[in-house]
Amino acid sequence: MQTVSAEQFELALSLGLSALDWIQESYDEEPMRSVATFATGLDVWTQMLELQWTQ
Repeated sequence: MQTVSAEQFELALSLGLSALDWIQESYDEEPMRSVATFATGLDVWTQMLELQWTQ
């Protein structure tokens, strides 16, 4: 298991919350697309986390 610094964790949390805000806005605009938007947002977030932890 890889250890994570407080800064990395904070950044990850911040990115996640930003992604959730973006997903919520997308849902308000177009509910039918929200599932795909959520999946994409989640995918982008996990990729960002992976990049963050592999550095």
